[in-house]
Amino acid sequence: MAMMACFALYRLDERSFVFLPGNLAVFVGLAVGALSLALQRRLWLVAPLFGAGLTTLLGLISLSRMHSGLTWMRLPGSPVIWVVIGLYVAFRLALIYQKQQSQRKEQDDAARHPPESEPASAPPPDRKEARPPEAV
Repeated sequence: MAMMACFALYRLDERSFVFLPGNLAVFVGLAVGALSLALQRRLWLVAPLFGAGLTTLLGLISLSRMHSGLTWMRLPGSPVIWVVIGLYVAFRLALIYQKQQSQRKEQDDAARHPPESEPASAPPPDRKEARPPEAV
């Protein structure tokens, strides 16, 4: 997400920064999302999903106005790429969230149902005792 945020502002073909409002909105959405995902703080899923949605929405707007020319946004590359980036980020976030929920559920289940311990009256397992070497 952080890399795509940087690409929203910097154009490689012109070797220059583009500080148009649409580009800044994509940058801020993706950068805040990447930061909150890295820190995993409260509401960590909301900010990255908002950034992904904003990227997808602005990519769609850019795609619909591709031939008429936008004066407030000039995303690098094809606008379809930015739609795909937003959808991909949202999909990856859903997978991350699902994995964390399944891990949390496993931990809760393990806490509720601890593994059965051996009864105290059970004999100890057979162990081979080390014998001192025999003298010849």
